[in-house]
Amino acid sequence: GNSVFMEYVKTNSGFDPLPMKNVDFGGGLERIAAAKSNEPDMFLISSFSELKTKLEDMSGTEYTNSQVQTHAYRVIMDHVRAAVFLVSDGVIPSNKDQGYFARRLLRRVIRYGKNLGIKTVFTSELAEVVINEYSKSYPELSNNRDLIIDELSKEEEKFRKTLVKGEKEFEKRFLA
Repeated sequence: GNSVFMEYVKTNSGFDPLPMKNVDFGGGLERIAAAKSNEPDMFLISSFSELKTKLEDMSGTEYTNSQVQTHAYRVIMDHVRAAVFLVSDGVIPSNKDQGYFARRLLRRVIRYGKNLGIKTVFTSELAEVVINEYSKSYPELSNNRDLIIDELSKEEEKFRKTLVKGEKEFEKRFLA
């Protein structure tokens, strides 16, 4: 992990001291679970197993085939899970503020999925796995299932159109 010492809040006039200072050591639940089970790779703990299996099925690749593939899996699993929670909390992919962060996460998932050979819309299928895995502890995921699936699908379809348009433009300019 990494230690982050939080003692100030940014305001319009600068920085003000927080009423309660704290330290975030950056461990995260998955890192702690991996350490407790003596697993050096947190993406091989049980909370990621169904997501990893689904991604292997969709891509026709394996998590441990190569360092490049393993990295792609990690990015996809981590980012799609984060996007599911963001959308459930009301952060809709957009060009502004938190929505832009959600959009960037999803677009990175889509690019890495494309690198793994996934040619169809897939983020909504992975979102279903995340929702099923975490709904017992986070019932809002089940309550917001339709919103999450709809928003991830819309963003992926929009970005895939942008990618196709960019590829066509590249071909026209440089390969014609």
